[in-house]
Amino acid sequence: MNEYRLLRKALAMNVPAMLSDLTNIIRHGDLLLMGAADPVPLEVKSSANVNARVRRQQKQLRVLHEFFRDDGAANFRGVPNTKRIEVSVPLISYEEQINNCMSEAQSHGTAALIPEPGLTYICGRNDIRWAQSIDDLVMRHQTATTLIVALTPEPNWLPCRSFTASMSPANTVLFMQESITCLVLIELVVVKHLLDERALDPVIVMDGVSAIQIAPWMNKVRVSSQTKDVADDWKDRLGIFRISELHFLRTATQFESLRWFADSLAAQVEVMRGEEPQEVQDGDASLMEIPKEWLSAKDCFSAIRAEGAEKGSR
Repeated sequence: MNEYRLLRKALAMNVPAMLSDLTNIIRHGDLLLMGAADPVPLEVKSSANVNARVRRQQKQLRVLHEFFRDDGAANFRGVPNTKRIEVSVPLISYEEQINNCMSEAQSHGTAALIPEPGLTYICGRNDIRWAQSIDDLVMRHQTATTLIVALTPEPNWLPCRSFTASMSPANTVLFMQESITCLVLIELVVVKHLLDERALDPVIVMDGVSAIQIAPWMNKVRVSSQTKDVADDWKDRLGIFRISELHFLRTATQFESLRWFADSLAAQVEVMRGEEPQEVQDGDASLMEIPKEWLSAKDCFSAIRAEGAEKGSR
């Protein structure tokens, strides 16, 4: 009740606010004040008693406030030298397209839509009568290098943007009741090509933790390195980085463009290209050893290609 009262007080003072438990983005505080560029999380306590849990929450909020204020931290949740970089590329979203696909599936049983090359939405009624038709659509659109993401209204959606913010009210209800099957097909070869065009030298990993590895070229010129490992021309690169599967799969759960994903990643790399190198000393907390397997990483579908080439030569 105290949280709700403070929420009403903030709104009465024309300060946008929301209850933290209604979001799945910031899991801190009870109330979020949204009047500034960054959210201000607040804990609302029913008593003035202070214990270990309260002190821990206060420390977490202080760290979060400092991170927002400074756009980074020397050590943020165990990750050294963390920086917050603005996503400067305007978002390309396909919310309208996924809603149209879901509505058409509700009317006709199944539907498929390709908002851009490499990205396919397939929807169908979650009914045994339409199961084979959905399978047929998937088979028609997939290849050996297609990633198929099945969307379900379950806790593993956290901490992505909630599906309720992307779907129409009617489609949200159908989705929550699991009356509609929603599949997102991502062509990994297209993703690799998009990143390669932007001189990021990508490797598609998809190992359950990391989705993509990039080793951007220093001079932003696309270079062919098919026969070399990263270690062979290290001096020509900005570094080596990995993008988590959780981050990459937001293209599916938030119905985002693959081109926008590639452009936004390239823009972040461009920020690094403009930074002056900094000298570091042994023992510096920002120094991290690169795992050896990163230096010789191969695409997760390279074995599939090799097998196909071998069969073709027989």
